[in-house]
Amino acid sequence: MMLFELERMKEGFFFCLFDTPDRLQHMFWRFREPGHPANRGEGRSMDAGRYARVIEDHYRACDAVVGRAMEAADDRTLFMVLSDHGFTSFQRGVHLNHWLRSNGYLALKSGVAPGAEAGEYLRSVDWGRTRAYALGLGSIYLNIAGREAEGIVAERDAPNLAASIAGEIAGIRDSMNGAVAVRGAATRRDLYSGPYSAESP
Repeated sequence: MMLFELERMKEGFFFCLFDTPDRLQHMFWRFREPGHPANRGEGRSMDAGRYARVIEDHYRACDAVVGRAMEAADDRTLFMVLSDHGFTSFQRGVHLNHWLRSNGYLALKSGVAPGAEAGEYLRSVDWGRTRAYALGLGSIYLNIAGREAEGIVAERDAPNLAASIAGEIAGIRDSMNGAVAVRGAATRRDLYSGPYSAESP
């Protein structure tokens, strides 16, 4: 598709996105790390050797595509190659709602145990006793009165509560290996401004 469009383009702005490098890194990065937890188990150590170079091999293929695109550029063309983010190892995650429950910010309905019994999508949360909950990747929301259907946190108390949560979660460590699990946390006031900031984490 890229080559087809480049051949018929006379002037203007041309953009082409390749998302396969991102997908491959999500799926194959662990094979670059022999000690990665996902490589444990019968037959998995063989996969690590077989797939260890998949990412590098794909980047070589991408480099060849960039070369083909450069052939269509002349000396008046601004040519840019960008990545939307870097990549690194992912071995364990922090379950923010578990952390919030363990630290008294989120409560489950009476008689419901955390885990499979609680169900998905915050179904078993006791909103009348919950001050904060997590949605998405790394986003914690306050259960604000007047915004959430069963909100209990007064708007005037929100900044102090947010600062308290950010201060407590920053620096928590992985109980299995002692590594810092959360390097830092920021409040809405630190990050967002504008007419829709009240909807932000």
